[in-house]
Amino acid sequence: MRAQMAVFVETSPQISEALGVLENAATHAKQELKTLITDKYANLRSTIIENEQALVKTLSEAKDSAVDHTREVAHDVAKHVRKEPWLYLGAMAAVGLLLGYLVGHRRD
Repeated sequence: MRAQMAVFVETSPQISEALGVLENAATHAKQELKTLITDKYANLRSTIIENEQALVKTLSEAKDSAVDHTREVAHDVAKHVRKEPWLYLGAMAAVGLLLGYLVGHRRD
């Protein structure tokens, strides 16, 4: 038992030195990891901001296109209704009757 204590006392400075080396390595690795995460986060943030701006532009263009197309369709429908109003009036009456029958019909 005394021999083991003597070995421990002799190796204690070596253990302390090894622990110091490990602590320095851990601190250095921690700093490297922090730097890598910070850099990756900055890159990710800039990519998201760039994509957000492109997405907003694309959605704005799509909205404008949809509004223009809707206006064109509404103009074409109005032109056809003015040409043949009785045809469209009859069609709308038929659709109204059909919907009224379907909604008002009991399924007992």
